[in-house]
Amino acid sequence: MPLTDIKTKSLKGGVKPNGDKTKKPYRVTDEKGLYIEVPLKGRKRWRFKFRIGGKEKRLSLGVYPEVTLKSARKKRDEYRALVADGVDPSIMRKVKKLTVAGEGSFESIAREWHGKFGKNWSDSHTARTIKHLENNIFPWLGAMPINDIKPVELLATLKRIESRGALDTVHRVRGICSSVFKYAVTTGQGERNQAADLIGAIPRTETKHHAAITDPVGEQTIQAIEAGNIIRVLIQGGGRFNRQSQHHVRG
Repeated sequence: MPLTDIKTKSLKGGVKPNGDKTKKPYRVTDEKGLYIEVPLKGRKRWRFKFRIGGKEKRLSLGVYPEVTLKSARKKRDEYRALVADGVDPSIMRKVKKLTVAGEGSFESIAREWHGKFGKNWSDSHTARTIKHLENNIFPWLGAMPINDIKPVELLATLKRIESRGALDTVHRVRGICSSVFKYAVTTGQGERNQAADLIGAIPRTETKHHAAITDPVGEQTIQAIEAGNIIRVLIQGGGRFNRQSQHHVRG
C-alpha cells in the first residue's frame, strides 16, 4: 500500500511497521519507485529507484521531514518523466550542480569553436553541426568543465544516440566532439582529446558491397549483360564474335 503522512511519521529505527524488532536499517515502499529508508539511528531518507540503459539506479531525494511525502512524490514524478525520455536523472542532476555554460565549460568552448570555423562552412553544415551538439551533447555535458569530462561520460551520452539506432549520427557527433576537444587543447583551454579514446568503442555501420563475380547471382547478371552485347553486335553487323578480344569479326 502507498505511504501516508501518518504512517511515514510513525516509522522508527529498530522497529518494522509490523512491530517486529530489527537490528538493521529497513525500507518502506511507497509506489512507482519511491521508498523511504529508516536507519537504526538518525533521520529517514527518501530514495527513488529506476532503471535506465538496462541498469538499476537509485537517487536520494532528501531527508524526512524536511522533504515531505508530497514533495518526494513530486520529485519522483519529475525524474520518472526524464527516464521516460531516455534521460538519466542522476547525470542531469550532476550537470545542474555545475555552472551552466560557464567559462571553460564544454558548451562555451564548443560554441567558440563553432563560431570560429563555422563561417567557412556551408550554411547547412553549420546549422547541422550546432544542432547535433544542442540535441545530443549540451543537455548532458554542456555545463561541465571540459577538463572534467571523462571518456566514460562521453560514451554514455553517445550511447543514448546509439539506442535510437542512429549509428551514423553517433560517429558524426563523436567526430564533432573530437574537433571541440582538439580546439580546446590547441587554445590552452583543455588538456586532452577525450573523444579519441572512444574510437572503436561504438560499432561501425555495415557497408553494403556489390555482388562479386564469385557470387552466383552476380555472375549470372554479368553473363546476361555479356550475352546481350554479343547478340547486339551480331544483329548490327552480322558475322561472328571473338570473345577473347571482344571484337566483332565479320564473316
